[in-house]
Amino acid sequence: MIEEKIASLLEAKFKEEEFRDFYLVDLEIHEPARIGVFVDADSGLNTVQCAKLSRYLEEYLDEKNWKDGKYILEVSSPGVDRPLKFPRQYVKNIGKKIEIKTAEGEKLRATLKDANEDFVVLEYRDKIKQGKKKKHVVKQLELPYEAIKKAKIRISFN
Repeated sequence: MIEEKIASLLEAKFKEEEFRDFYLVDLEIHEPARIGVFVDADSGLNTVQCAKLSRYLEEYLDEKNWKDGKYILEVSSPGVDRPLKFPRQYVKNIGKKIEIKTAEGEKLRATLKDANEDFVVLEYRDKIKQGKKKKHVVKQLELPYEAIKKAKIRISFN
């Protein structure tokens, strides 16, 4: 019940000019009274926008006296530790290093070169045998979303 109402409130808020390119990534309700709301935006988001969304949701929770007003609400971006869920998240991260686990269980580490509504294009280095030596070659792979079980952005400190 509360999940649907929060999702509905956010859907309405995302029609406002300031939040037009925002979308809900995940919503977690943890008992006894903790709500985690993870949003993203095509153009990126900042703490001021997260605070505005938090106050917007708090108005509803306080009005309904949810959990007698004793709750913790966290509104934030999904962060790099959460898996990518939507094609628009992939588009936003073009050019970044990514780690993908395929539906067949294969793990790929690559650079996200392109993404659209149907698939991603990954670029990675592979070793091939050339005579008695191994040579590194750059390959590209077009991978449909249904072939991706889990994908995360890799953090690099290089």
